[in-house]
Amino acid sequence: MARKVSADEQAFNQDAGSRIRYLRTMAKLTQKQVGDLVGVSPQQLQKYEVGITGMTLYMFGKIGDILMMRIEQGAQAAPAPAAAPTAKGKKSVKRSSAKNKKK
Repeated sequence: MARKVSADEQAFNQDAGSRIRYLRTMAKLTQKQVGDLVGVSPQQLQKYEVGITGMTLYMFGKIGDILMMRIEQGAQAAPAPAAAPTAKGKKSVKRSSAKNKKK
């Protein structure tokens, strides 16, 4: 029989799982791909992401490391965003701070 999980632990599992899902989608990887990389089935990874099953700190770190590495590699391969054009002839307005308004 499975042990009863407290509300706090359930909330933690759901939060951790949603973070894993977010990183996985940012890395453009499927549950199968991530599962293969960390040694769990896609079904188990789905249980982690939904928060049905809690994962060990080791597994959380392993999944996070793989996903962050993939996201960083993707960011390095992406072209740098173009700088926003500046309007010609417009002067910037300098705002004074509250300290400067005292007299």
